[in-house]
Amino acid sequence: MSDGIIEDEGCIAHERQVLAAHREELAQRKRELSAFSDRLNQFEAQYNEVVASLYIELDLLHYDISQLNGAAEFHETIQDEEYSEDGDIDSEDCESTVGERRPTPTQDIKDLFRHAAKSIHPDLAGNEDDRTHRTDYMAQINEAYRSGDFDQLRNVVDEFFETTPNTVDEVPDEELSRVQRLITKVKREIVQTESQIYHLQQSHLGIHLERVENAESEGWDYLFELATELRIELAAAVQEYELLSGEVYTNE
Repeated sequence: MSDGIIEDEGCIAHERQVLAAHREELAQRKRELSAFSDRLNQFEAQYNEVVASLYIELDLLHYDISQLNGAAEFHETIQDEEYSEDGDIDSEDCESTVGERRPTPTQDIKDLFRHAAKSIHPDLAGNEDDRTHRTDYMAQINEAYRSGDFDQLRNVVDEFFETTPNTVDEVPDEELSRVQRLITKVKREIVQTESQIYHLQQSHLGIHLERVENAESEGWDYLFELATELRIELAAAVQEYELLSGEVYTNE
């Protein structure tokens, strides 16, 4: 075995270790996302029961008060430019959604598709399970090809080779490039998952959940205190509404 082949195999082995580490990190981030989503869902029921109805009633009261004060403003939700003067949908809008044509495949996509078909085609299957496996990947490859999406097509091909080892011989350079692309893909998924966790944490419910947990660690009930404050605001709003309207407020 030549020194070059040994060196290539060493690089591939190292990159596979890197890939495995990133995949484990991604799995951990996904577990964190799932766990936080579960906590948020459980908290949402508690939040709705204790304070959500108070927020809604207070908002409605503030709106009624603004109406009585003559300060309510209304905004059109339908943009005029979406429609032509005779009331029909704008012809330009129609052209963007009707009769869309799939992009013409580039030569790069054609070349990659041919390579994929020669390696993945179901007729190359050794048994029924393998045929089913290949058929699924060929369907994904065909869709990516028809869409003219080179990156998606390459991702599908990379995943096939990764999940179906020893089916087609690859030269070391091709295998190394494929593993490196998979590393890039997994790292991107890690960033996306971390972003999802962050946005959940910064959501309305996420912020309240953090405050609830901090309050619990300090020995007091955040939702109870929040509900108490909202009831005080609600009482003041009811008083203002009755003063302006001359009517007794009823929550209907």
